[in-house]
Amino acid sequence: MLPFSYNQEGRGNSLHEIGTAGVVVQVTGTSWPRPVYTLLVTGLCRFKLSSVIQEHPYLVASVKQLEDFKNVDGEGDAQVAELVLEFKEAAQKLIDMLDISVPGVAKLKDAVEKVPSQQLADTVATLVKATLLERLQVLDAIDVASRIRVTLPLLLRHIQKLKVCLILQV
Repeated sequence: MLPFSYNQEGRGNSLHEIGTAGVVVQVTGTSWPRPVYTLLVTGLCRFKLSSVIQEHPYLVASVKQLEDFKNVDGEGDAQVAELVLEFKEAAQKLIDMLDISVPGVAKLKDAVEKVPSQQLADTVATLVKATLLERLQVLDAIDVASRIRVTLPLLLRHIQKLKVCLILQV
């Protein structure tokens, strides 16, 4: 959970109401030239802050787990299914632009193909460059359709930047 919510000016004002519970999967670090650590965290579920119980010496809050998304692949809502398809095509386009010989890219391609539709926007949102405010907007989007609507412009922007980089390399 982020310690502050950021307004349009990028200034912190209060705790952010939506968060993600996660588990640390891996810790790596180095001590040279200076100590640096990297955590690999897997998100478990989203939650909404209900109330703050205690602030000192550390924050304790009451939270409510947000409902899991239903899979939209077989869902009757044609508009959402079309949005998911458009998003999958854009994600595939991004992956096709990358060097498949790199092991991480091959794993990424496999992950995007296999990830359930309700998690696709979250997976792609971790890959694209975005501001903190944009990432908070993705976090705040509760249903699948709104999450894809928020993430799709970020994905398309990333694809455009990658196209420019590839053109400059030629």
